[in-house]
Amino acid sequence: MKNILVFSLLTSILVSCIDAANNSRNKDDGKNVRDTRAGSGDKLAGVKSQFFRNVGKDQLTTNQMIAKIKEDNLVDYRLIPNPDSDHDLMVGLQMQNLENCGMLLTADSIKDRINHCIEKNGDNSTWDGSVQGNSGEGRWQLVYFDKNEDDSSPSREAIWQDESTGLLWSHGLGKANWETASGSDVAKEDFICNQIETLPADEVKWALPTRNVFLQADLNGARFVLPDTAEYYWTATKNNRTQQAWAIEQSTGKLTSLDEMSQRKVRCVGFPIK
Repeated sequence: MKNILVFSLLTSILVSCIDAANNSRNKDDGKNVRDTRAGSGDKLAGVKSQFFRNVGKDQLTTNQMIAKIKEDNLVDYRLIPNPDSDHDLMVGLQMQNLENCGMLLTADSIKDRINHCIEKNGDNSTWDGSVQGNSGEGRWQLVYFDKNEDDSSPSREAIWQDESTGLLWSHGLGKANWETASGSDVAKEDFICNQIETLPADEVKWALPTRNVFLQADLNGARFVLPDTAEYYWTATKNNRTQQAWAIEQSTGKLTSLDEMSQRKVRCVGFPIK
């Protein structure tokens, strides 16, 4: 009988220890779940909402938009578009009457060229999507402009920096097939992006933008800023079919798959390295 009582007591203690351990683990698991969810929310803290807002109203992050939805307080912000106001004509276009700028023989950085363009063009050297846009557009700064007064206006050279990504965007260059445009199967000197001479090679490393880079720039407002957008430009992204690659018309964001040997315009994107 004594042995039975001792055994029962030991069993009760063991069960209690197991229950305590399980409860502790469950609490920890719950904490981990909550921490993970909180981490996901934190990742959205800087993600701008791309839903429509009234022009001039503050841009919201996704988290702020969620909070307004919970509060049922979407004044000036919309989940359902208003056909009378939620279109591109409501967005302020970048002014094209610019003075030549950024043509510095020596510059310590791209910032020096931006400052020179501000000096020459004032507010026209900046396109601020938070003020002029109607969703989540970003801010753009003019880096270089040459209106080429001896030629027609389409030959103007303009380089803008998308501050949301830090990348530089060139004016539209000539036409080329995809291999020449991307540099994938040509000599380095024949790569069309390497032929940009507006900025020294030690300041910028140029490349053909991928499809995703073009689309990111579109979110940031490229079609309201960059010149000559109403033509198809090669992207660096091939289609699944081996002889096809993607091209984009930036004025509309329309993508199409084209034969890689066809001649299309080229716009290059630059990584500032100085």
